[in-house]
Amino acid sequence: MGLYDREFGAILHDAGGSVVNIMSPKYGGAGDGTTIDDTAFLAACADMSTSESKPDVLRLEPGRTYKFNNVALDRPLWIDARGAIVSKSTSTVGHMFRSLDGAASFIGIIGGDWRCNKAGFSSGATVSIFHLVRVDDLVMVGPISFSSGIEEGLKLYNVKRIFGDLVTFDDFANDGLQCFTQSSSADGYTGSTTRAPGDVELVQLSRVRCLNISDGSAGEGQGVAFSAASGAGIIKNVFVTDIYAKNCNRSVWFENNLSSQQAKNIHVKGVTLEDVITYGIGFVGVDRGTIDDYIVIQSSSAAAGSTTGEQALIVISGSTAVPSRDITIGQGTLVGASSGTTDYGIKVLQTSGLTFLGTAEISQCAVDVGSNAWNTVSDVRLHGSDPVCHAEQSTAQATTTGTWTAIKWGSRVFDPHTWNSSEQIKPHYPGRYRVTAADSWPTNAVGSRGLRLYHYNGVPNVIAESLVPPSTDNNTSLMAIGVAAIDPTSSEYFYAERYQNSGGDLTISPLKRVHVSVEWIGGTT
Repeated sequence: MGLYDREFGAILHDAGGSVVNIMSPKYGGAGDGTTIDDTAFLAACADMSTSESKPDVLRLEPGRTYKFNNVALDRPLWIDARGAIVSKSTSTVGHMFRSLDGAASFIGIIGGDWRCNKAGFSSGATVSIFHLVRVDDLVMVGPISFSSGIEEGLKLYNVKRIFGDLVTFDDFANDGLQCFTQSSSADGYTGSTTRAPGDVELVQLSRVRCLNISDGSAGEGQGVAFSAASGAGIIKNVFVTDIYAKNCNRSVWFENNLSSQQAKNIHVKGVTLEDVITYGIGFVGVDRGTIDDYIVIQSSSAAAGSTTGEQALIVISGSTAVPSRDITIGQGTLVGASSGTTDYGIKVLQTSGLTFLGTAEISQCAVDVGSNAWNTVSDVRLHGSDPVCHAEQSTAQATTTGTWTAIKWGSRVFDPHTWNSSEQIKPHYPGRYRVTAADSWPTNAVGSRGLRLYHYNGVPNVIAESLVPPSTDNNTSLMAIGVAAIDPTSSEYFYAERYQNSGGDLTISPLKRVHVSVEWIGGTT
């Protein structure tokens, strides 16, 4: 099956078999960009070995343009297309290359500029460059370019192991790479064997580019997509690293929320996504996964083309029956659209076990972390993300006698996530918070002094109060400590009020003794 290094990120090739040139007079390849070379390709394949240990190589000469219509691959082989253009004929709807129902155990692709001629087919036509069903191994050794398709670039059903390095997908309506587990009744399960579809056991993709992948209505269009049909096996052990995507509806997407079919052990690292249309990275129905070292940016122009009614840069989700479990989000940067159309930096629902490891720098999103169904999320953990705000009063403030007056927090002593908004402290992470405030009054022997802490969730709720008589010979100091759970999706926040009834206005000068701290202490709402 060729040689490849299963250490993540390194793919080697050494075919070991014979090299067969399609341009040999025996096969009659044209390579002129006009003649359909299906017959020549099949004639060359007929002379190739069926050995799985050392597949032969079918050579497409560099500097030539080959046109193919519908080629059936029935044996293990390498296709060496370095320096060649390989184009789909528009004479017939269908896949340029197919291996049905495990007819070929191994497919290796080396280089090439592969084009699916999107303009030559009507929307909804079933056309891809490769449709592979139950192939044991697919190996792609780049640089390889797949481009211009009305459907998918690679349509892979139950391909057991997938390895790819230096691969570009550009201008597809559905998906660049579609990795699905399908039932035995799906398209393509009509070949020589009838064994069960099986799992996707290992995927290693590195240095992948996904560009301009969308159907134009923000419904379809994933750069790389992984999903499972009912009863058709699971997807597991996926490692995607060093991926760049621009102008994709969804850039990296896993959706496996069917009973007993969660995707397992999914890892995405080293991600740069620009001009995200609706969603950047999605883990839907994933059991054990990590997202780390990411930059996701949504431009106003891309978001404006969305018809979904929602945009989020990262989505962690599932279903009632199949929630996502044990997901870790590491350090990265999320930037929403400047027009304010980005609903969520990180949207989370139907998830059990979510760890934030490091700091997610989030800006220009209506909600940094949250959802419209946060009650479906449990066991949230924050490590190293500094979920705390400490602020002080920085200007003199007058307090009217007999009136509870909000304290304005001006100086941000420590506020890494910009929670402080004058009177309001608005945490970005859902969960339980400890709120601690201290106030200090000048000497005045008349009346009493008070300090209250509030959690606002549509109505103000007092979570702590301190009321004391004033000091006759020194400043009067008060402290209040309260705990409350907060859901930032519902525009909830904390604030503090002070009180005095001395009979006249009192002014509190800025002092370091007048401060507030809001600290995440765990859990969910």
